Amino acid sequence: MRFVSLCAVLGAALLPVASAGPCKPKTTSVVTTTTAGTETLSTDTETKTDTQSIVTSDATSLLETTLTGTETTDLTLETTVTETAIETDTATTDLTSTFDSAITNTATELATETTAATDVTTVESTLTESVTLSETTTFVSDYTTEYTATTDTTSIEDITTTVTEDVPEPTINLVSNGGFEDGDDGEWGVRTVELVKDSRAKSGERMVFFKVNEQLAVGGNHLNQTIIDLSTANLYRLSFEGAVFGTYDFKDSTCSMEALVSGQIIKGWELKDFVVDRYQTYSTDFSPFYPNFELTLRLRCLGGDLVTVSFGVDDVFLGDLGPKPQAPPVDPVDT
Repeated sequence: MRFVSLCAVLGAALLPVASAGPCKPKTTSVVTTTTAGTETLSTDTETKTDTQSIVTSDATSLLETTLTGTETTDLTLETTVTETAIETDTATTDLTSTFDSAITNTATELATETTAATDVTTVESTLTESVTLSETTTFVSDYTTEYTATTDTTSIEDITTTVTEDVPEPTINLVSNGGFEDGDDGEWGVRTVELVKDSRAKSGERMVFFKVNEQLAVGGNHLNQTIIDLSTANLYRLSFEGAVFGTYDFKDSTCSMEALVSGQIIKGWELKDFVVDRYQTYSTDFSPFYPNFELTLRLRCLGGDLVTVSFGVDDVFLGDLGPKPQAPPVDPVDT
């Protein structure tokens, strides 16, 4: 079997193509048979070494040609990928350049318009205004980018300031036992008025109640105290805390708390727009007719109806505000 294989190999190498018909192998058989023959002849004889080298060389040449064809195919694929990347990069660069150029041109034009508008605004403000102005102008481009220009214009003006000083609140109470905490100590004169200890007092524990129940409320219901040694040239402030408590019914009548000095009404406070059980401050300023007088607080209702009301008073205060304002002189009238 080995001899026949060797004959086939030598016949293919030495005889002409026309006479090699009986022993001509196929291309596939050459590669396989040559590999087996090489292993055998290397052991049996040395005289056939050259011939075997030639056959081995041909087989090697055939394999190299096949590998070269495969490498050519791989190179073709790599070239296609590289070309695609170059085209993408070029398109991006052109788009960015175009967009940046448009933005730059628009910004330059808007900056020029902003400068011109600012100059005009400054001149007009300086000529016509006498106060400090702050003006903001906003521009919007086609690319929805906002540009803002702010102009501050300052001018000088003459300022005339009028200072009005509030009269300080008096701190010394000229009424004795104004909070009624000393009870019925004789300082206050009362008529149909209750001076009581009650938890509803504005401060402390005691207060005064003016009460009428289905009555006319046209007499009585007063609280009074004598005040001495005041100045008729000074202004005084009378104040107290008062509230309507519980159920009330004025019907069609008008009920008021009144303050009197020497029997003359100096102020009346109508009982309306109040919140039941909630104190509010009642006050008035006055100048007495005499240094000594009787101060009176009383409840009166006008209208002829039988009314019901309970009005509580606490923290009566009388303070000195100082000299009263002088009336401006009156020019004599020619006759």
